[in-house]
Amino acid sequence: MRKLLFALVVLTIPMACLKDKVDLADLTKNPFDPGYTGPPIFTFDTTYVELVTGPPSYTRQVFQFKVNSDLFLEQNAYSVYVVDPSDTTSTYVEQLPPGTHTLRYYKLEYQTGVELCLTLHLSNNFHIGRGEVLCGTLP
Repeated sequence: MRKLLFALVVLTIPMACLKDKVDLADLTKNPFDPGYTGPPIFTFDTTYVELVTGPPSYTRQVFQFKVNSDLFLEQNAYSVYVVDPSDTTSTYVEQLPPGTHTLRYYKLEYQTGVELCLTLHLSNNFHIGRGEVLCGTLP
């Protein structure tokens, strides 16, 4: 009986540790992954100029976009890493308030009638996913 029990334990240990290897090329369904190949995550909503009252008061361009959170494998808190090639800046845009999926990027130097294109990356815990370019023209 002891030999049978020992044989069962010895035979089941290697099988319990056997795990499938993860193929990184298959990680294409999660929008937070750099290799995501699904539909677009971001959609352009609008752009406009707003007055910020101070002192000092100033105007800034608002570039508003939406995140398609229906693509998430599960609901997550996230931010969006924005790269603005027109002035070589980058920044994180947060969900304000948390849970909203309409986000805004603010630009102090702007021109009407000039198209602004931004590269947006979904991000959580400072890990950035695939970049998507969104463009909008300030009327």
